[in-house]
Amino acid sequence: MAKGELILSNHWKGATLYQVYPLSFADSNGDGWGDLAGVTARLDYIKSLSADAIWLSPIHQSPMKDWGYDSTNWRAIDLRCGNFEDFDDLLCEAHSRDLGIIVDQVYSYTSDDHPWFTASRAADNNQYSDWFVWADAKPDGTPPNNWLSIFGGPAWEWDPRRRQYYMHHFYATMPHLNFHNSDVQAEVLETADFWLSKGVDGFRLDVVNLYFHDAALTDNPVSGSVDSRFPGGFQNQIKDRSRPDNLPFLEKLRGLSEQHGDRLLMAEVTTDDALHLAQIYCAPGRLHTAYVVISDDGLINAAKVAKLLGQWDYDQGWPTWSISNHDLPRALTRCFGAEAPQEAAAVLIAMLIALRGNILIYQGDELGLPQALVPIAQRRDGEGVRFGDYGLQRDGARTPFPWTANQSDLWLPTDAAQKAQAVSQQDGDPTSTLSAARKLLAFRARQSVLRDGGQYVATEGPILKVIRDLDGVKLTAVLNLSSGSVSADKPAGEIAISGGCQIQGQSLHLEPYGYCFTLDAQ
Repeated sequence: MAKGELILSNHWKGATLYQVYPLSFADSNGDGWGDLAGVTARLDYIKSLSADAIWLSPIHQSPMKDWGYDSTNWRAIDLRCGNFEDFDDLLCEAHSRDLGIIVDQVYSYTSDDHPWFTASRAADNNQYSDWFVWADAKPDGTPPNNWLSIFGGPAWEWDPRRRQYYMHHFYATMPHLNFHNSDVQAEVLETADFWLSKGVDGFRLDVVNLYFHDAALTDNPVSGSVDSRFPGGFQNQIKDRSRPDNLPFLEKLRGLSEQHGDRLLMAEVTTDDALHLAQIYCAPGRLHTAYVVISDDGLINAAKVAKLLGQWDYDQGWPTWSISNHDLPRALTRCFGAEAPQEAAAVLIAMLIALRGNILIYQGDELGLPQALVPIAQRRDGEGVRFGDYGLQRDGARTPFPWTANQSDLWLPTDAAQKAQAVSQQDGDPTSTLSAARKLLAFRARQSVLRDGGQYVATEGPILKVIRDLDGVKLTAVLNLSSGSVSADKPAGEIAISGGCQIQGQSLHLEPYGYCFTLDAQ
């Protein structure tokens, strides 16, 4: 199969995506960094999870102050990850296995080491002077407005060379591009065309709602919140993000995608109203999908999940449901607590496969990895170093993927609790979380009702019930999202797949974190 042949173009709805964080996934040459050749060597493992495509977190050239998301060249591959020969090998080998490759595209900002920014911050007028968001200080020397960084503190950094402030949504080392400049937009579209022409199957678009800002630099209004983890929560951040200018640009991106066979465009939306905004961004003629993390703010329960699912209008857009990613604590720990058993990891996968939409598995979800404990002295994420145990704890979700129980550390240490859940320890064990995940994901791949069927969601105490239907076939998932045993009426039909479930007459007895799927062909 040629590297340019599309994998997702005709059946992206209902796809199973697998996120690889390359720096931590597999090290092919022993230099301490995961790389593209390592991913290629593990494609059969990913295929064993019935994945349709791989989302690769950034592989672009970067000083790694934010681990690839701060790029110095969007069209170059970082040497830690390999080179374009390695990338082309990965693309060809993935396509030969009917696996698509979706690459991360980070367009809102660059590294402050980027040549564009070096030129922009120079005092003289040049081609790049207006490529970033610059503003004069107020008369008292303070920043031009009240906008705040997502990681805390002002969204402005003083530059003594240019004698102005520049804007940044995250670290001060990641200056924000000025999308009001038509040359910036043209450069973004040319970069997108570059990667599409390489043969990738689509993009994951980083913080897609942050592209444009209010050109008048108007203050954000006060939100009225009195309890927020970061100061930004005290504002309605409507002037520095989620601007209406975004929509015409997203339509340009979609048009470019369609010129290349309609490659998949998947959005990350970051805002307090992300679910609503994601549906606007995924309206016809814009992006294909946006991913939504279930219970991203902590512990999970049936009512919470049902409420979230009920807020998505499928007539307005198509979701991609996930339970974790590289920016959040591991799903098992976040959703069920530090002492959660492995059965809890399996029910999270069972919940995902039941849902209407695409699903996204982050590397290690299938192993039931708990959140890693990374000592402060060994942390690499600047946010985690700055805020310690009160930060986002992203390092704990980015530790090396445990292929074996005795593998060496990479750029981050491997937690002992994660080594105990290594692939080598679970592979071939029919009772393992990995075995359960493979069976569940393969079941989803075989059932057209799970890709294309309608959806009804209900709760009964701690039980989440998801009913899917298509062409006379009714599939019912009954999921116990609690640490206690529960009983429920057995749905009509035959039991197709289950875990921690026994039939007692016309009832189902679900052990803690048990699940059951029934199929009824009418």
